[in-house]
Amino acid sequence: MCALLLSGVLGCRGEDISFDCEHQMEAFVATAEREVMPLVPIPAPPPYAAVIRLSEESLNRILVHALAQNVPFSGEVPFGILPQGPGTAAFEPESAPKVALRPVAGCPECVVFQLDFRVGLSASGTPLSTGVGWVDLAIPLYLQEDPAGAVHVVADYGRADIDDWYLSVFGFDSEQHDSLSGATQLFLEKQLRESFGPTILLTLPPWVIETEAVLVTRDLLVDTTRKHLVLGLATNLPFYGSGRDLREIAPDPTAALFVAMDTEIFGALAHRLLGQGTLPRRYREDGQPDEGGTYGVTLHELAPASANTFRTELRLWRIAEGYCGRAAIEMPLELQLEAGRLALAPGPADLVVGHPDNQGAGVAAEEDESLVEEHRSLVSTFANRLTDLLTRGLQFPSLEVPRTTLRFEPRSAALVETSLEMAIDMQVFLAE
Repeated sequence: MCALLLSGVLGCRGEDISFDCEHQMEAFVATAEREVMPLVPIPAPPPYAAVIRLSEESLNRILVHALAQNVPFSGEVPFGILPQGPGTAAFEPESAPKVALRPVAGCPECVVFQLDFRVGLSASGTPLSTGVGWVDLAIPLYLQEDPAGAVHVVADYGRADIDDWYLSVFGFDSEQHDSLSGATQLFLEKQLRESFGPTILLTLPPWVIETEAVLVTRDLLVDTTRKHLVLGLATNLPFYGSGRDLREIAPDPTAALFVAMDTEIFGALAHRLLGQGTLPRRYREDGQPDEGGTYGVTLHELAPASANTFRTELRLWRIAEGYCGRAAIEMPLELQLEAGRLALAPGPADLVVGHPDNQGAGVAAEEDESLVEEHRSLVSTFANRLTDLLTRGLQFPSLEVPRTTLRFEPRSAALVETSLEMAIDMQVFLAE
């Protein structure tokens, strides 16, 4: 049999099974089947394929409009026996809450709402005086998933506690009248819990590629040391990375949001897309996708190579029409940030000369560079489709907040060991 590479004539060789198309087709099919990534149940607790950090300042910017509409602090409570008769204190918020991320004894999942209030004091229905004060409300947070896969960060107002407060009215000062202050506080906490239920603060839609959700929020941490709300996202793709630690990721302190993604997710996603056929695996001689094409592509590695480059290693297979084989191809994918959009772009693809997996026509390609050039369009078609799909995976999904429109813009991105770290700026608007 006479030699063609992946297409050209090189001369006659002795019989070698590595040139046999049936042999290479079987090997290609087996390799492709191993690359298929079925979706799997998310384990509990999962490794976190991605972590999102929101700073205290960012939380206040995000929630300013939503919290102003539903301030969990109002009610009428007994205020002891006054000279004029049984007293009643009516509380009303004077300001929208400010969110503070500070330790709360016995409640690591709590955030603190700080607000000013006014109080009206009356006895037997007759107004006596008005006063002022401030309060720190400790509000537990929890996650709640809806049927569509979106995850809500919920403030459980029904379990709110007054962690600290100050009240001054009608000559009474809470710092000097502990017993009256304590009794009023207990009545007011009971009133608040009965009057306000769980309230959605913000919603994180699932991270969707094409039509599949591949990252879903599964954990929440109130980091009072760095003053961040931290969200852990798990994947339903087979994931063999070590994951990101909710506590250890060191964010850019000036970023509104900071996202760290385990780079293992990109290889898992690429294999999933190949298995679905969303990313074509078979190609014709002219480089166009074709399910019955002469050529096939498998993806063997996608890993960080530098601060702004992934290294990919492919196999280009000739599996039909005589003189078959396979060749190892190496290609960089470069991180680019332009006009507020993060993207991946393929660099030049090269044959890995001397690679032990080069067989048959792939070995022949080492001897004739022109044969490599003939297949650049095929590799380019695959690479462009791959980077287009992975680029979509880099786009941060929107946060949804009542009465608020948010716009996000990546400011920087870098590969740090096995993590892609992104600093993201944010604009906040009152929704129309």
